[in-house]
Amino acid sequence: MAQPPRTANVPSKQPAPAADEPVSRVRWLLGWVLTPSLFFGGIFLGGAYLGANHPDGWVTRTVTWVAGVF
Repeated sequence: MAQPPRTANVPSKQPAPAADEPVSRVRWLLGWVLTPSLFFGGIFLGGAYLGANHPDGWVTRTVTWVAGVF
């Protein structure tokens, strides 16, 4: 028996989203501003808290030693 002819399995092309969509702006804001700010701000504030309230802790001594190397 003959096989039926094969059809190309090409997905339909959807138009790209417009650059002015608010969703893309929110994604950009979250990805490039909010997330890095929270990450680095948390590291900085955590270090400031530990340095101010626990000056004899191992974290503070290690940071002071590393800063003293340079």
